[in-house]
Amino acid sequence: MQSADHQKIWNLIKDEHTAVLVTVGRDGTLDSRPMGCVQKEFDGTLWFLTFKDTPKVLEIAKKSAGTRILCSTVRL
Repeated sequence: MQSADHQKIWNLIKDEHTAVLVTVGRDGTLDSRPMGCVQKEFDGTLWFLTFKDTPKVLEIAKKSAGTRILCSTVRL
């Protein structure tokens, strides 16, 4: 993704503080959960803080062909 694309995405998400993280669970179902998302800039990667021994970390770490991560902003 080019810098202009990053800027366009950043302009859409920079004021958001909650995103929905979606991963593929062990049984193939989609697991989604709200996550705090706080960062000062966007280079193509969104960063989330969590505990290291959570199912979401294991799902992401598997990096199987079926694993996808989708982050979308949520307005409450």
